[in-house]
Amino acid sequence: MAQAGQVTESGPLVNGPKYRQIYDHLLEQFQTGMYSPSDPMPGERSLAATMNVAVGTMRQALRKLESDGFIRRIPGKGTFVNSPRQQREQVKTNVFAVIVPSIAEDPYSSLVEGVERAAKSEYRISVGSSKHDPAIQEQLIHQAIKDNVAGVAIVPTATPTPPEQIRLIQDSHIPVVLCHRAVPGVKAPLVNLSFEQVGRMTAETLLQHGHRRITSLVAMRYEAVLSVGNGIRGAMQEHGIDKSNYRIHYHGVMSNDHRQSFINLHRDAIREALEQILNDKNRPTAIHCGNSLDAETVYLEAINLGFNIPEDLSLIYFGGNRPRGAISTRLTCVARDERELGVWAGRLLSEMSSGLRRHDNQEVIEVPLELLPGETVGPPA
Repeated sequence: MAQAGQVTESGPLVNGPKYRQIYDHLLEQFQTGMYSPSDPMPGERSLAATMNVAVGTMRQALRKLESDGFIRRIPGKGTFVNSPRQQREQVKTNVFAVIVPSIAEDPYSSLVEGVERAAKSEYRISVGSSKHDPAIQEQLIHQAIKDNVAGVAIVPTATPTPPEQIRLIQDSHIPVVLCHRAVPGVKAPLVNLSFEQVGRMTAETLLQHGHRRITSLVAMRYEAVLSVGNGIRGAMQEHGIDKSNYRIHYHGVMSNDHRQSFINLHRDAIREALEQILNDKNRPTAIHCGNSLDAETVYLEAINLGFNIPEDLSLIYFGGNRPRGAISTRLTCVARDERELGVWAGRLLSEMSSGLRRHDNQEVIEVPLELLPGETVGPPA
C-alpha cells in the first residue's frame, strides 16, 4: 500500500503523464492548505523521495506549477505557494514582445519572422518600433510589463540603452533576450554577431580588389560602428596598409522614419556627406555603409554626382542576407541571417519562460556572416 503523499501506478492518480499526476496531487494539497504561502515547501529532491518519483519528474511538475502561477521560486529562500492575488500577478500571457528599431525595415522584419518561427503556435508575437529612441523604447517596455508578456526579445537602441530599462523587465520576472548588442551591467543572454568580423570581411573583400583608401559613411558614432572600424583597420594593417587610410564619416540622420520629409532629410544628408568625401584630394576608392537604406542612397547620389559604381567608386554595406529592394539586390553585402538570429532569440525565450533556462544566464550566441558578392565592388579606377 502506498504511503500518504506517494504517487504510484496503482494509486488513485493514474491518468496522464506522471509529472501531471504530481502536478494534480500537489495542487490538491495547496487547495487544502497543506502548504502556507508564508512557508517554504520542501526541496524538489525531498518531494521526489516522499512521492517516490524521479527528481526529473518532480522538477517538471514544479516547473508547470510555476508557469501556471501556483508557486514562486525565490533564489536563496525556497519555493512558496502563491496566494490567489500572487497567482494572478505571476501568470504570464502567451505573448512574446519584440522591440526593434524599425518594424518595416529589413533586417529587423526578418528577426521578427525568426522569433515567430521559434514560437510556433505556443506564443503570439507583439512587435514595437523604438525608432532608435531610448524614450520610445522605455514606453514599449512599460507596455510589455503592463501586458504581462511571457518574454521580451529586444534590439537595444544604438544610443546607449540605460540598463535600468532592461532591469525593469527582469524585476517583473519576465525573461529578456538581447539581440545585436549587450547592455552593460545587465545579465541576460545575447544573440549577436562579431561587428569586428564584419569590418574584417568588408576590408578583405575590398583589399582583394586592390582598394587602399576606405571610408565608412554611417549615421552616428556608437559601439558597433567603432567595432567595425577596428576590424577594417586591423585587416588593413595586416596587409601593410597605413590605418590612417581608413576614415569614418558621420552623416547624422538615422534611417528609421518613412515620412517623406524624413526621407528627404536623409537623402540630403547623404548627398552632402558624399560631396565632402568625394571632393577630397585623397578621396576613398570604396565606401562602406552600415545598412541597406544608406547604401541605396549612396548608390543613387554617387551616380547623380557623376561617379559610376563600381568603375569610379566601389560600394559595400552590412545587412541581412535577404535583400528585397531592386537596388539592394545589386549591392555587395557582408550579411548575417537575421531570421536565424530571431529563431535563436525565440528559442531562448521559450526555454527561459518554461523554466528550462535561468533568466540571468549570460550565454552569448554568435550568428555567422556571409558575403553576398553583388555588383558594386571592383578594382579602383
